[in-house]
Amino acid sequence: WCQYLEEIRVDEGNVRYIAVDGVLMNVHQTEIIQYPSGKKTSTYTISSSVISIQQNAFDMSTHLEELIVDEQNEDFSSEKGVLFDKDKTKEYNIFRYVFITI
Repeated sequence: WCQYLEEIRVDEGNVRYIAVDGVLMNVHQTEIIQYPSGKKTSTYTISSSVISIQQNAFDMSTHLEELIVDEQNEDFSSEKGVLFDKDKTKEYNIFRYVFITI
């Protein structure tokens, strides 16, 4: 865990992974693997291509306050920044760990 990591970079020749706006994804952009915990944006938009999110992908993301899901996404939705399945019958608790500096 790197609390100050603002961006993930992947070599252009990598055949398995890609970084999109500093976020680590599989090369097909269907899975979010890791959101950098130190990324200094308060919102993140999950694209329509995402069908899977690693369990700890957003852990310790101290600046992230809201998730927005592209309306064309067939697997996820969001309401007031909270992540749900498409039918809003299951809430995903992606902010399991909160890092507070006093």
